[in-house]
Amino acid sequence: MDVVSGWLSRCSRSSRPARPRRRPTRSATSIRSGSGSNTGREDIDGQLEASVTDWRNKAREMEKELDTLASELENQRLLLSEEAATQKEQTIREKRRLLRAI
Repeated sequence: MDVVSGWLSRCSRSSRPARPRRRPTRSATSIRSGSGSNTGREDIDGQLEASVTDWRNKAREMEKELDTLASELENQRLLLSEEAATQKEQTIREKRRLLRAI
């Protein structure tokens, strides 16, 4: 299971506790104009969805970068000095740790 899908399964909407539904209060102006009061909630939901989408994209990019670094290390291991190989391994470990921390 990759990091993105693991995080998403832990933080999916279905795992959030249900919020009690309150009836929206409407001012006399909104009643007359016919506009509902859910626009604020919709804006916040839209912002949250955009943030989650942005996070997913960044996590996928980081995973691709890690895969690229790992395959480069695997392909170049015989050509690299022990010090250079160790340095690349350390870089990969640090980036994986950062990805898990997100």
